[in-house]
Amino acid sequence: MTLLHQNGCLSVSKIQSLFEDLFEAPLNEATIQECQRTAYERLEIEEAYIQQQLQQSERIHADETGVRCAGELFWLHELGNERFTYQFVHKRRGIEAHQEEQSLLLNFKAGSYTTAGHLILISRNANTLCATPTCCES
Repeated sequence: MTLLHQNGCLSVSKIQSLFEDLFEAPLNEATIQECQRTAYERLEIEEAYIQQQLQQSERIHADETGVRCAGELFWLHELGNERFTYQFVHKRRGIEAHQEEQSLLLNFKAGSYTTAGHLILISRNANTLCATPTCCES
């Protein structure tokens, strides 16, 4: 159910109709929500593992794309390498989003990275994000 709702982008009512059609069994909305809550809790360990693996990577790619939720524009940020992908949604794009706790770049090793064509540098000393090479010199 969670896969249908989250990855398949099916609404609760469509999932209920599908279960009714396939299994001739009614499906309560609370059951779908409970399945999602359970999946969320079980995936916390996996998410932590993915974050750890990306933070230990030699190189990561950062990208972002706009998504609408209830008529408002948010940004889906992706950080990944050849094996792992981590995503988070934020109201802001670019460096501002990566200064938040949910971004992995705050704890990433010093170096330079690109996101949406913009250079991001992480200072080895201050562990701050910046858009110019001068703030990372020392």
